Amino acid sequence: MLAEYSSEVFSKLRDFDTAKTKLLEVEKILPELGCIIRKYDLQEKIGICLLHKHFNIDETERLVENFQDGKFYSRPVKYNNELCLVPHTWKLEILSNNVFNWYPLEFGYRNNLDLPIIDNLDFFVEMSLTLSTLNMEDTFGVTVLHRDFITLDRDEILIETSDDSQRVLIVSSVKKSIVDKDKDLLTQTIWKFSSNNLEHHCSGHCHHCNQHCHHCYGCCLVHG
Repeated sequence: MLAEYSSEVFSKLRDFDTAKTKLLEVEKILPELGCIIRKYDLQEKIGICLLHKHFNIDETERLVENFQDGKFYSRPVKYNNELCLVPHTWKLEILSNNVFNWYPLEFGYRNNLDLPIIDNLDFFVEMSLTLSTLNMEDTFGVTVLHRDFITLDRDEILIETSDDSQRVLIVSSVKKSIVDKDKDLLTQTIWKFSSNNLEHHCSGHCHHCNQHCHHCYGCCLVHG
């Protein structure tokens, strides 16, 4: 059920431009996925993510996030057993004979990020059955909501900037006015659920410009 990392699974992820085209067709199923998260009382720990990648990584690398100087940095890192990594994002793969495996995609350092160990097998079984029935296993995954501890001013949000050529993702706080002018270009990629209903947090909105991608974390946008 909870499998080891697979470079093949990561390499098969859709690029962002392809992944975002699926949203208009499938966003309506998000409340159903949120019901599963709430059923197991995981809404404070787990959200739903749009599966995608911004750049390729080598089969010997892992995409690892590090919190430093008030910012989150995600870079490919050469893997070894001494890194003490904890996964924060997973993708479902359906193997032969309807065997469900959840593969980790992205990681954090155990001594750097406060990442809970998500090992509720009943939750993963039910989410597997639902995603496979809806044929959404290549579109949506699950992710730990590990950035909520950041304290923002009333006029701030978290923005993720992706530099594909340098293979780095940087999440930092910015003024809301910076995002407002580009909000029509943003694509939501993470959904957080409240105890009773769906909250459209901009926990990963993207737009591309000159190989850079901007995500906003913690704001609310209405998508038509």
